[in-house]
Amino acid sequence: MYRQGDVLLKPIANIPLAAHRLKRDWEYPKVKGIVLAAGEATGHHHVVTDPWARLHIMDGQRYLHVSRRGARLVHEEHDTIELPHGDYVIQRQREYEPPREPSGGVRERSRPSTRWVYD
Repeated sequence: MYRQGDVLLKPIANIPLAAHRLKRDWEYPKVKGIVLAAGEATGHHHVVTDPWARLHIMDGQRYLHVSRRGARLVHEEHDTIELPHGDYVIQRQREYEPPREPSGGVRERSRPSTRWVYD
């Protein structure tokens, strides 16, 4: 497994055949590479820089294929990670958000939930 900040890459045997391949610039056309997670707070992205890497998606789950050449996962605030050839499932870290006390005299408490962690 490979972790960089709030991104976790877990090796898998194969990307599901039904997964749809996404264009490299589908969300961030100005970034040279595949953005695995955008840094909403800092503007720094987790980016795979290999031109032969491919991003796939199925049912909201994203997958990464790294070519035989390997790839680099870069981020301005983290060490670069060398990714070997293979297929990976991409997971984002989530954090627990406890229920909040009501405000304004409302008797119900909010439900506990989770939210994405942002760099």
